[in-house]
Amino acid sequence: MRTMRFLLVGSVLVLAVSACSKTSGSPWWKFWDRTPSKPFAVEIPAPPEVVMPSTPLKEIPPPKAGADVVEPAEIKRSPASVVQPALRTVYFDYDSAQLREDAKEILRENARWLQEHPQVEVQVQGHCDERGTVEYNFNLGQRRADAVKAFLVGLGVAPNRIHTISYGKERPAVLGHNEDAWRLNRRAEFHTY
Repeated sequence: MRTMRFLLVGSVLVLAVSACSKTSGSPWWKFWDRTPSKPFAVEIPAPPEVVMPSTPLKEIPPPKAGADVVEPAEIKRSPASVVQPALRTVYFDYDSAQLREDAKEILRENARWLQEHPQVEVQVQGHCDERGTVEYNFNLGQRRADAVKAFLVGLGVAPNRIHTISYGKERPAVLGHNEDAWRLNRRAEFHTY
């Protein structure tokens, strides 16, 4: 009985090995070597036609020799005071949302102007310098904007006229990697609606 099973299993194996060697063209023990008989080909469609504009492109002339070149550290974004000159920007100390005395005086002037113009709504934007993580600076910018709003509300400005947002370190007023740039980026700006 055992011999019969042994012969049956052996004959099945011989048939399987002979079938593999006939189909692949290589010996059965090289089953990992399956190089295709035909080269692999893929059709790549032609690129679409490029249509040139009917009007020529405008060329920008190079700067003239001797012209003033603006250094990146001197480039400034428009502060909120350009949008509404009466509402001035307030500045903060490093890693702080506490209002300084000079900031409180500016906010008193801003509150007087807002009370004289009751139809105006403002957005207080909190900003930070480039130091610190993105998440930390977003939170610090929000605390700065909220401190400004709380002070203005304490002076009698309606809270529904003041909206706050934080931009963290994403919108610097001055580009630079020194204290002169950083002190101008730690701020709360006013934008009117």
